Amino acid sequence: MTPDQLLNDATGIDLIGDVHGHLDPLQTLLTRLGYEPLSGIYRHPQGRKVLFLGDLIDRGPANVEVVALVRRMVEHGEAVCLAGNHELNAVHFSMEHPDTKGLHLRPRSDKNLRQHLAFLSQYHTRQDGLDRMQEDIAWFRTLPLWIDLPGLRAVHACWSARHIEALDDATAKRRAQHDAFWHRTATKGDPLRDATDVLLKGAETTLPDGVTFQDKDGHVRTEARIAWWVEHGPWPDRVLGPPDFKLRLAMVQEEPDFGLRYPLDEKPVFFGHYWFSPRHGTPWIAREPNVCCLDFSIARPGGLLTAYRWDDEDRLNSEKLVSVGH
Repeated sequence: MTPDQLLNDATGIDLIGDVHGHLDPLQTLLTRLGYEPLSGIYRHPQGRKVLFLGDLIDRGPANVEVVALVRRMVEHGEAVCLAGNHELNAVHFSMEHPDTKGLHLRPRSDKNLRQHLAFLSQYHTRQDGLDRMQEDIAWFRTLPLWIDLPGLRAVHACWSARHIEALDDATAKRRAQHDAFWHRTATKGDPLRDATDVLLKGAETTLPDGVTFQDKDGHVRTEARIAWWVEHGPWPDRVLGPPDFKLRLAMVQEEPDFGLRYPLDEKPVFFGHYWFSPRHGTPWIAREPNVCCLDFSIARPGGLLTAYRWDDEDRLNSEKLVSVGH
């Protein structure tokens, strides 16, 4: 059964945002949603299924256990899991570069090692860790990059029809077995890399002349990530960045056109990735009636692991958000 068929046959779908290696909140959230651990696999007695939005790994203390829990659910038909940018990074980190001996598709720089350290160290300290890590990374290669059902859509970072079309070919569908696909998704300038980066990391735009900001790693950025779910408005409303950067950007007196819109009359779309902050300890819907981010920063102090209980509605309702903290 394909992921689409599994979810279409479900009595309801519970979408869960970025877990980032946090097992206890995940188990608590599944229990709150009505799932029961039967023979080691979380199942819902009424036939609901889970759709994980990617980024199971990195940052948190239980990467191995989170992947095992989700993988068991997927392999027993209780869940579907999308690839996130952290799963993509893990695949690239593990694969040798086809043209440069001794190097990998994702460079083993200090920055990349720090980002991936929790995942690597937690597998390496287990007796079966290396074999298990290779098996889990091979499973990451099988994860769908998006879901498009009659009543909803889901992607890890950004819904873009033209980038989905670029990926929706025979090579992409058989990507688990094709190293060449993964090589292309790590090759600068390749259309498959551009498309995969947009779907799993988000679309970016070049900033107006003279406007830059420092990212969390201290790098000066001349590009910013697009808030693609905001259809209209001035620059500060349409891109993501720190508050002082938004103040400088407010001086640019124009409305940008990024050519990337999600109309109000489209079916609901769900995504994660963006580290939204809870408002007064509560998650919120990015744009009513049909756009919902479910990443509320479980890996940060005060963050929440968040789900949306979808029951075929075409207008999203904040009362259907369910979340747990640490």
